[in-house]
Amino acid sequence: MGIRKARLLGASMGSVVARIAASTDPTRWTSVTLVAGGPSAIPSLADRGAPALAAGMRAIEAETLKRWFSEADIKSDHECVRYAREKLLAMRPADWAACWRAMASFPAIPALNEELPSICIGGGLDASATPALMHDLKRVACVR
Repeated sequence: MGIRKARLLGASMGSVVARIAASTDPTRWTSVTLVAGGPSAIPSLADRGAPALAAGMRAIEAETLKRWFSEADIKSDHECVRYAREKLLAMRPADWAACWRAMASFPAIPALNEELPSICIGGGLDASATPALMHDLKRVACVR
């Protein structure tokens, strides 16, 4: 396509991929935005896929939606909630579990180049990627 540089965005698990891409080859990106992604591996996440493996995606529907949306949003059944639910239930339990195992054990990611403009975003209701955690990630990610 002839694109030499692009903006890079990663959300949740994709923020890990974006951090790896940005730290591996910072010259390919004009900026990086990380949304709701943790700063390092979280071993306790390894078992998060077990309920889906044992009983299917419906077994983790309510718990997962509560991590993604407020109670009011879930009750409203807004189109965003419906979309997220549909995509969640369409996932294969084995893939869901594999993603969580990967998040629990990914290797250390090199720091972002401090010259690369970056934005780190966290939600006030997101227990795993709070605004304070994302602020720390930006601070840590840009230290050489």
